[in-house]
Formats: sequence, C-alpha cells, structure tokens
Amino acid sequence: MVQPGKMAIRKSQSRIQQLCCMGLGDQIAIPAILRELHDYVPSHANCFFWSDTEGNVRDIYDERPQAPDWLPTYLAEFHNRIDLEVFCGWQNFLRHGTKAVDYDSLLKVDRREYDRHAYYNELMSQLDFYWGLFMVVREQGQPLGAGALHRAP
Repeated sequence: MVQPGKMAIRKSQSRIQQLCCMGLGDQIAIPAILRELHDYVPSHANCFFWSDTEGNVRDIYDERPQAPDWLPTYLAEFHNRIDLEVFCGWQNFLRHGTKAVDYDSLLKVDRREYDRHAYYNELMSQLDFYWGLFMVVREQGQPLGAGALHRAP
C-alpha cells in the first residue's frame, strides 16, 4: 500500500477541518470525512457507528456498496450476540474507548481463534475486513459514535 505524501496529508487534514466547520449535519459530514480519511490513512473501506449516550449502536454508515445487504444481518444476528464471543462489544468500546486502537486490541480471543470463529467466517471475511483502526468520537465526554478504518488481509 502506498503511503500518502506530506502534502496529501495536509490537504486531507485541511478538508476534514473545513467539513467539521461547515455546520453540516452528521449524516452528511461523516460520509464526507470518511472519504477524506482515505488520503490520510490508507484503507479500503471506512465506516461509522453512531451511538446513544449509553454506547448502544443506533445507526451505521459504511462505504462498501454491499453495506445495505449486510447491515440488517449484522444487526439481527451478530450485533451484541455472536460478536460478543470474540469481540469486546460496541457498547463496551463506545463507553470506555479513549484512544485510537487496532482491531486486535478489541478482540477477547487470540487471532487464530478469531479466524476460526463464525463471526469472522460468516460476516467479517465476507466484507473483506481483517485489520482495522477504531476510535470513539466524543462530545463533552459522551460517545457520539466510533469511526472504523478497514483493511483487507
């Protein structure tokens, strides 16, 4: 993967700052910011999980074209169910996350066990997700959601 140059990073930072100051609603600003982050942090798909103040996921935006197909399945079958067998859970991460972390630090099992688990094989591998960088976005200490920058194996 090609690393972005310093000029591209500065331009991306500037565009993100502009987007944040434009007064756009979060449903418009977040997708635009996620697109800009590709120039800043190489990734193949970015998403955002909006949360309530308790850390419950209330909405998801995902750049992948297949997102409308997988989101209902994820929410109905995996979210706060099968994912909790291997993943710390969105509620836990959204309530307690304080810095950007890689996906492995959010796993409750080692990577080999995760690779054999239904959560990875039935969902995450189908989305071509293997590595990621996650960060909680807060306002006055309350979680607004979490951004996720995804990479393939």
